[in-house]
Amino acid sequence: MQLIAYARWRRWIFLAVVAWLTCHPTAVLAQIKELERYNTTGIVRGLKPGQIDIELPDGKTTTFKIQNVDEDALALSNAKYIVRLPAEISVTGTLPHDLLEKGMVMRLSGEFNRDGKMASPVERLEIVDVPAAEMIIEGAEDTRPDRFSKCRVTGRMINRQPLRILLFVQKSPLSRHERIYVDITPDAVFDIKAKNLGRVVPGDTVREMQVVRFSTGDLVIKSIEIEMTGKREKATLTFHDQLEQKHSHLSDEPGKPRTLKSNHFILHTDISDRSAAILLDKLETMLDLICRYYAAPRLREPVEIYCVRDLDNWQGKLPEYGFYKIMEGAGVTATATARVPGTSRFMAKSVVYSCDNHGVCQHEAVHAICGQLFGSPGPTWYAEGMAEMGQYWKPNQLEVAIDPVVIDYLTTAKPLKLDEIVRPGQVTGDSWKAYAWRWALCHLLASNSNYAVEFKKLGIAMMRSEDEDAIGFDTAFGKLRKEISFEYDQFVANFGSGYRVDLCQWDWKTKFDRLSGSARKKVEVKSQAGWQATGVEVVAGQSYDFIAQGTWQIHADGLELTANGDSLGRGQLVGAILSMHHDEYTLSAPLELGELGTFEAPMSGKLYVRCVDDWKALADNKGTITVYFRLSPDG
Repeated sequence: MQLIAYARWRRWIFLAVVAWLTCHPTAVLAQIKELERYNTTGIVRGLKPGQIDIELPDGKTTTFKIQNVDEDALALSNAKYIVRLPAEISVTGTLPHDLLEKGMVMRLSGEFNRDGKMASPVERLEIVDVPAAEMIIEGAEDTRPDRFSKCRVTGRMINRQPLRILLFVQKSPLSRHERIYVDITPDAVFDIKAKNLGRVVPGDTVREMQVVRFSTGDLVIKSIEIEMTGKREKATLTFHDQLEQKHSHLSDEPGKPRTLKSNHFILHTDISDRSAAILLDKLETMLDLICRYYAAPRLREPVEIYCVRDLDNWQGKLPEYGFYKIMEGAGVTATATARVPGTSRFMAKSVVYSCDNHGVCQHEAVHAICGQLFGSPGPTWYAEGMAEMGQYWKPNQLEVAIDPVVIDYLTTAKPLKLDEIVRPGQVTGDSWKAYAWRWALCHLLASNSNYAVEFKKLGIAMMRSEDEDAIGFDTAFGKLRKEISFEYDQFVANFGSGYRVDLCQWDWKTKFDRLSGSARKKVEVKSQAGWQATGVEVVAGQSYDFIAQGTWQIHADGLELTANGDSLGRGQLVGAILSMHHDEYTLSAPLELGELGTFEAPMSGKLYVRCVDDWKALADNKGTITVYFRLSPDG
């Protein structure tokens, strides 16, 4: 019998830093000063974890940092300072009734008779957040069959027809079956309010915001009022908000220690009923994604999880190592594995002990799931990298969407080399920064079709091995190490919230040849992609002609651009030359091409091209242009 514990220290170290900064404001103020505070308005142009892009009244778009309600802190001065600066957020709007969604709790006024029929349809509804006990009908006093009483109805939408909504309400004379139908007008609308940025889309109006400019150069939003005026296809955008809505009828008050169950998890907890239901849904969704990723069967035994809000409720009920990890604001997973000698068969049981942070609990649950599926989570670099990936996985989400503090660190720190990340003999819980680099490598390899299949095979082999370091990184990728190292360097240089590895991966399969005579090379170039192979091998000092035909877009609703791009160079066709020096790939500086012209190759190598756009905003690009290359006649 083997007992393996995997600690979740990134969260502990992060919170320790934040707590120190919170408790020692003079130390922070000695290095960070507030230079000014001002109010302004604008239009939302982009939104990512930890930041919001706003077009100001002067027409310029500026990036501001903002700590949303579900984020722990902000990173200032290129992640040098980690501080708590939660913003006061108010998001309001009036939306058309066709955006009403199942699970929404709404309040309305109308006239009903004793059979629950309405005198006339309603024109306006309000979305509210109340527990099931407050979903009632008020004012139904006159119960004569020919009389209508003015009532206030608060209920949760179960279903809808084009102009009729079915609500759940508590049993009453008008709702004996805990149901009531509400008729609405064709132009009915509903008012909605939120205290987070989860419902905000580009195009929404910033009515007012207060900005603080610090000596670090950071612009941080202290308070913001947003009106939902942008075009939207649905009202609830984020996975977390969808779950909040699904379980909105449950109490958000902390509970007593109790045991709750889902299909594959046993949850011992004292968090609120709503938070527990959301957590179980997240865990089941994450399990489904993990099993689909590994093509693995569902768990034969449920994972047992202790998710603790108040340790005073759990005295004597937790093992000492679990108690102290929770006290640190962290978590730990214990996996007991019994292997059948001489075979690959085993039996495993995992127990998670976690603080009440959903991300911590999900991270630990990845260790537990992998332990029960394969016998162990694998060596440290893989176990922690995949656990970080697991807690961020959402259905149908391909872009990077992780903790903004981690993004700020990874995009400003000196990159950790590939060899250092996969070094054998590492110990879990070393630092949250090490966890961040492990996530970066695992995310790249799992999302990049050049390596995804072999990476999955390697992971399964490492998790099934009784010796964690017996199967190393080079087992699968020894021959591809140069390519992976290059793509990893490109990834950490360009990534951020919204980055899509699948759109930016390199083409290593296209055959490259040198042009000769009057031969032309035709290349189709997508705007929704990174560097793309042309198949043209260029020679240093040689001149090449090119012509680009067609148009593309760098925004879903943007203008069509030629290969010359716009006045700021966005949407321009550019090139770069990839060559090998000292057994490593080297990429030249970009070559500005455009719609028509000639360029001289600054070095010999393989020519790649792309449409100039923010690497983190390629997903909404549209269009393809055709480019022709040839040797210059006098070259």
